[in-house]
Amino acid sequence: MRRNSTTTVAVLLAALCLAATSTAQITKRGSGYLFQMKWETGQVLDYRMMMSTQIGGSAAPTFSMDYKMTVGSVRDGVADVTVSSTSPGSNKPQSQTIQMGPRGPIKDESMVSNIGAPRLPDHAIKIGGSWTASVDRGNGKMHVDSTYVFKGLKKIDGIQCAEIDVTSVGTGVVSSKSTGTIYLMTKNGQAYKMSMVTNIVLGTGAQQKNATSTITIQLK
Repeated sequence: MRRNSTTTVAVLLAALCLAATSTAQITKRGSGYLFQMKWETGQVLDYRMMMSTQIGGSAAPTFSMDYKMTVGSVRDGVADVTVSSTSPGSNKPQSQTIQMGPRGPIKDESMVSNIGAPRLPDHAIKIGGSWTASVDRGNGKMHVDSTYVFKGLKKIDGIQCAEIDVTSVGTGVVSSKSTGTIYLMTKNGQAYKMSMVTNIVLGTGAQQKNATSTITIQLK
C-alpha cells in the first residue's frame, strides 16, 4: 500500500513539475532573450528523477524514476513526442504520444502532456522579467497556474544555462504548490536540471493526507 501511494505521488508530481526536454533556441533579442523550442525527428532525451517524500508525516523510501522522450515526425514546428517511463517497483513501461509546438504542449489532454515543457512566452524576456501560464491537466481534473521568472545566465556543473524560477499552484482533484528552479542549457536549450519542492494534499476528510516531496530531475 505504501509503495502504491508513493508511486502515485511520484507520477503526479513528475507531471506537475518536469522541466523542458526539447531542443530549444534561447537567443538574445534586443534587451531580452527569446525562448523557443525546435524539435528534431529521431531525437531521444533521457532524464532521471530522484525523489524523497513524506506522506502524512512518515518518510517514504527515496527512489529514482527514468523518463525517455522520443521525437517522431515534425510538421511545421509541431512534433509527435512519445513519453515513456517505468514506475518504481514495476517492469511494465508506460508511454503516451503527445504533440509539442515551439512554446510547449499543443493540448492539455492529460497529465503526461505537461511533462514536455514549461509554457514559454511569445516575446523576449529581460533578465528579472516574468511571465505566467495557466493549464488544465488530467482531462480537466486539475487546474495549474504557474509564474516563471528569468533569473539570468548561470553555469551549472560547468554548463552555461538560463536559470528560471517557477512557482505553480494546482487546484482540483488535489491541491498543490510547487516552487523550484529550471536550468535550460543556452547552447541548445535542452533542460539540464530541475529542482522542485512540492506540497500536495491527497484525499478528503478523514482520509486527507499531506505529502511533501523534493524532486531533482537531470539529463543523463
